[in-house]
Amino acid sequence: MSWHPLTLALWLTELASWGIYLGAARRLFMVIPTWSPESHSAGQLRRERAMELTIYQGKWVFALQVVILGLLLAGLCKAWPDQIPGAMCGTGVLQAMTPYGWQTLSYRMIALLVLFCCHVVAAIDRTSPEGPATQLHGRLLLVAGPFLGLATLTWVRSTAEVGAAAPVSCCAVLY
Repeated sequence: MSWHPLTLALWLTELASWGIYLGAARRLFMVIPTWSPESHSAGQLRRERAMELTIYQGKWVFALQVVILGLLLAGLCKAWPDQIPGAMCGTGVLQAMTPYGWQTLSYRMIALLVLFCCHVVAAIDRTSPEGPATQLHGRLLLVAGPFLGLATLTWVRSTAEVGAAAPVSCCAVLY
């Protein structure tokens, strides 16, 4: 695919999302194994502060992933059909992306679902001062990582496929 500005915006947003997510995941790998909410030590206070930061980072990752999905859908529907020979709509763009386009959409939706669940758990966890669901929030945020990775990997493959794609006949698929 040519370096359309929307594609570049997607790549930059993806990089920002990964930068934030990797910082949160690193922090979670250090905090979750030693989490002890009944302790009042200085170490536990540092862990609680680290978990607060990961909650905010998780919100940012969720917001950036929503933006990425919106940009992806806008590109499929409006911007990229003009760039692909024979494509008149998003169906033609997805056909040019081979199966990787559909896989990218699927993995993005699964990652967004997990991140939304993470957001809901964080909101529920804030209602209690003991923080009973703090570890669940951290684990959910870590579960989102493989789906984000698969979404990024299939996005790389789909953009590579479009560059070498033959003209598509998307209307033949519909009729």
